[in-house]
Amino acid sequence: MSNNKWIAELKTVLQVAKARLDVREKKKTEQVAKERYTVADYIRNNKVPRARI
Repeated sequence: MSNNKWIAELKTVLQVAKARLDVREKKKTEQVAKERYTVADYIRNNKVPRARI
């Protein structure tokens, strides 16, 4: 029975880890989208030197 408990705990830990990775990925995607918008805004406002990465 202890083996089943260990497997259940492992599944829980993996689910939590996956959720954390999903949140991190979403956060990073939103950050990249915001940066792209900012660069595009600089280009639209003729501030090309500032838009360079």
